[in-house]
Amino acid sequence: MAGETGKWLAGLRQVCADVAAGRASVDDVDAVARGVTVDDVVVAANVFGAYDVLLWLAGEVWDDSDPDAGLAVLAIGGNLALLAQQVTGEPAAALTYARRLGRHGMQVAATNLLRAAVEVGGPPLQGRPPLRPQLLNLLGDMLRQLGDLRGAEEALVDGLDDVPAGVSDGDDERLRAALLNNLALVLQSRGELTRAAELLREVVDIDHRLGVPAAELAVSVDNLGSVHREIADTHGPLWLSDEYVNEPTSSELRVAETYFEQAQELFRAALPDSADDYAISLINSAEIAVLRKDAAALDRLSAEAERIDGEHPLTRSTSWLVRSMRGRALADAGRHGDAVDLLRPWFDETEGTAAAHEVPERALTVLLESAAAIGDGALLERVAHEILEVDDEMLDRALVGSTSRSARHQLRPVHHRTEAVLGACLPAGSGGVLPDWLYDALLSRKGVLQERAGSAWLRGLDAGSVVDEVRAPRSELATLDLDGAEVRTVREARRRRVEAAERLEAAERALQRSLPGGAVERVRLGDVQATLDEGTLLVDIVRERPPGPRSAAGYVAVLVRRQGPARFIRLGGVSELDDRLGRAALVHAARLPAGSRDPGAARRLTPVGRGAESSPPTFADLTEGLLPLAAHLDGVSRVVVAPHGQWARVPVALLPGADGAPLVTGLEVTLVPSARWLVTRPAGPAQRDPGPAVVMGDADFDLGVALAPGVLLEMRPAPLPWTRAEAEEVGRVLGVAPRLGAEASRGAFLAADGPVILHVASHGTFIDAYASEREQREPRTQVVEARGDIVVTREPDDDEGIGWSPMGEATPDDPAARHRRRVQWLREVGPSEPSTRSALLLAGFNGWLAGAETSPDIGTGVVTAAELALLDLEATELVVLSACETGVSAVDDVDGTVLGLRTAALAAGADCCIASLWSVDDRVTAELMTRMYAARADGHSWPAALRAAQLAVRRHHPDPFYWAAWVAEGGS
Repeated sequence: MAGETGKWLAGLRQVCADVAAGRASVDDVDAVARGVTVDDVVVAANVFGAYDVLLWLAGEVWDDSDPDAGLAVLAIGGNLALLAQQVTGEPAAALTYARRLGRHGMQVAATNLLRAAVEVGGPPLQGRPPLRPQLLNLLGDMLRQLGDLRGAEEALVDGLDDVPAGVSDGDDERLRAALLNNLALVLQSRGELTRAAELLREVVDIDHRLGVPAAELAVSVDNLGSVHREIADTHGPLWLSDEYVNEPTSSELRVAETYFEQAQELFRAALPDSADDYAISLINSAEIAVLRKDAAALDRLSAEAERIDGEHPLTRSTSWLVRSMRGRALADAGRHGDAVDLLRPWFDETEGTAAAHEVPERALTVLLESAAAIGDGALLERVAHEILEVDDEMLDRALVGSTSRSARHQLRPVHHRTEAVLGACLPAGSGGVLPDWLYDALLSRKGVLQERAGSAWLRGLDAGSVVDEVRAPRSELATLDLDGAEVRTVREARRRRVEAAERLEAAERALQRSLPGGAVERVRLGDVQATLDEGTLLVDIVRERPPGPRSAAGYVAVLVRRQGPARFIRLGGVSELDDRLGRAALVHAARLPAGSRDPGAARRLTPVGRGAESSPPTFADLTEGLLPLAAHLDGVSRVVVAPHGQWARVPVALLPGADGAPLVTGLEVTLVPSARWLVTRPAGPAQRDPGPAVVMGDADFDLGVALAPGVLLEMRPAPLPWTRAEAEEVGRVLGVAPRLGAEASRGAFLAADGPVILHVASHGTFIDAYASEREQREPRTQVVEARGDIVVTREPDDDEGIGWSPMGEATPDDPAARHRRRVQWLREVGPSEPSTRSALLLAGFNGWLAGAETSPDIGTGVVTAAELALLDLEATELVVLSACETGVSAVDDVDGTVLGLRTAALAAGADCCIASLWSVDDRVTAELMTRMYAARADGHSWPAALRAAQLAVRRHHPDPFYWAAWVAEGGS
């Protein structure tokens, strides 16, 4: 038999040589391969030898202009692998060929083979270990590396179903551990870090029980450290200032360091076989040294990794990791030329090829920084283009195949790198022309997450009932963020929310499966310019991060007209400007409305730590030179601003124009969620006719609730008598009966279905507490366990770890206790999501706050931005939130866009939203709204009608407090 099988392999080698020499065709190779016998394929040497010659031939015949011949050769190898699997029932043939394809950069071909192998199966599927989960394990791991996290999770979960927990066979347990480990890596990539850590602790348990080799156990421990390293990120930046450290973040980093050190000790004992894993673990520790700004530790760890790279053969990807971290150490030490010398040869080799997408992002970022530092402009631009191209693919994968939480987790570093590219490649000086390619990259990033947050995007998917299955858990999450006070502990409230988030994840994965696919819509400068008329100036405020570990981020205003290139103005450092913007936002917000008795409405303008000032700064003082547009307003009648971060808090219309007077005196000023929104917003007529207008006002916040004895109701919003007159007048103009008193309820608001206009006159609020520091410091016991020689930490399975409960110990049916918990929740704990911080207060809020049991229609008496975004406002031309602070919003920490009521209205499909930036006077507001509707009747657009009303009110109420709070978001 041996002679016969050797003859077949020899024949295959010969025909492959003939094809390479042009004496035969690929069809001849296929004919010889199909002549293989059962006796041939049961000998592994024949199959693996065939792989060698087929992969060699594929490289010889591959032609980029016509790759069909190479693909045909690869398919022959795949068919041989599947035949060998069917005959032997062993996974080795398919697994080996898939791995070899992966090493040659053909992961897609490898995953296709593994999918086919799972379908083909083989005789001993019930053997030990079973074949199918082995194939699914490798498939899941490869899909993860390709960025298909959804497919990877499905494959790995499917494999785990074949190897249930509690099996007694050692091989099966080892296979289960491998599946759990790879699934944990998928969850980590998606940002589900708590679940990932739980799975990895189970892996460590299995490894300890089986007594696996040290290097194998160390991999699991190292992965556990990586998860805790990312958990640290969820607690915020390590450095709160140059001197103060974020303790929750630092604590998680110490846990991660402990795991890495344990893993490295095990890896060292297993050298040289563990060289790759040891080097990766050193890089993991070095990442923490970068965060801690520990230059000595970074140099020591990266030098040790470089030594391992020189003494042992590492895989290409690991070697890239080592060199990128060593480059980081060199750059941080100011040795930028050495960093370029180290990294440039690899960049020259991989630029523009598929291999470039395997290079660690850090390597490209360090090379970008170092090229800028040594003044190599040509290299700088090449590296910048490569970073943007690689991240474009990441953008597509994250948004097409991921849930919203996963996409946010994956895109945070993409935006960070984009800021670095902008900081490195923006021309020097205070202003100038912005290269088109650079602005195109910004347009394809800023706002892509925000535009998917509401029902308008869901409706556009045309995915039928699956959309409703996503809408429901999104609404549930928004509700859970506000009613956490109904349970005993913060931890229990957060646990309920995590469970709801998992239901949303499942629904969003189902939605993604129902979609035909497609990439993120690329928006370019020309697309934006086509939406502007000759008299419009777009001001898109973005952030740059100049090269260097100690450089400070800065704001940049990008100016776009219908014709000509985009221009830019450097505005200054983020830290200094955010301070000025924050103080400017409080100048008018700190004012007491006429007749107010609320001393808490006055806020101190001087930040803590500053010396006493002789007089409070004025708005003009704080905004002087803030946004220098005067030289760019020739021929401009409208300014459209896409703010970033704190810029959304100030009344841009009050900033000085060309003559020094506020912009609003001569120009229409409008806000938009992002510049790309001008292109991606729903275009054309709505698919449905609008419904009648919905007008609400004079909400009955108390609903006749009697306070429990001894209770002084805190946070009690006062009645707004002028909102009744406003609602009645608006209702008269629009021809509808307003909903007043008890009818101005949460239920009525959420039932609004495509009204032509939605006008609400009530109180608004912004919840300052947000996943609060007090919650993070809540004492809890960590369970520390020794599993073999490995020490692992976890939180307790129940509430035993709670040392302090902000929800108190009172019984749930005590109204006074419920009142205290509800106030404490809103003031000190707060929501988990920024989009639930902006809210409208409606009928029954005081009753709910007082501890009363309310009807489903009343509920909490609160509607958040997250809930507003889920309304169907496709046919709605205007949403008016005539209430205090409805324009105050949270900021998306990924790309700086605004997450609040006014952007939520647009995300729900409304064309325009008008909201306020501070607590406004309800009597003057009623007058302003009446004038606005009259101006609209005269033919003005909604933003122009708002401006006309503001100027009219200004004539007899010149103080900006009374009229300048109002901003228009969107509109034509």
